[in-house]
Amino acid sequence: VPGERSTASTFPTDPISPLATTLIPARNSSAALPARTSNTTITANTS
Repeated sequence: VPGERSTASTFPTDPISPLATTLIPARNSSAALPARTSNTTITANTS
């Protein structure tokens, strides 16, 4: 029983680690894209 639990914990942890790392930068990039567009829109409105 303990052997299975250890394997199950390591199994999901392996794929989750790289997945989370890929999601973190992906979200940052996505957030940066709209942020820049928002800045441009604000400047255009001010002008």
